[in-house]
Amino acid sequence: MSWIKKFLLFEEPTCPWWMAYAWDHRLRRWVHDTDIILKPYLTEGDRVAEVGCGMGYFSITMADYVGASGKIFAVDLQQQMLDGLNRCARNHNAGYMAKQGLE
Repeated sequence: MSWIKKFLLFEEPTCPWWMAYAWDHRLRRWVHDTDIILKPYLTEGDRVAEVGCGMGYFSITMADYVGASGKIFAVDLQQQMLDGLNRCARNHNAGYMAKQGLE
């Protein structure tokens, strides 16, 4: 059983970056509807920090809500997650950059 845990990287305190693809897809909207969860709290021009952004499921949507005058600060410990977020941001024309960790 320990080889399975090691293979899946569950001994690490964070979600393995490759497993994030299982969470970031269109079917997730059925469970985490961002219009219900986020939209009532965000307006044009807001500045928002998302710690543990993963590959940007919420970050990309928040960028749409805050618009060009707002800013999203997306932070994650794993560079692979931030690389995925940056790919999504480019595909959605979201104008923000992701940084690794906190400095």
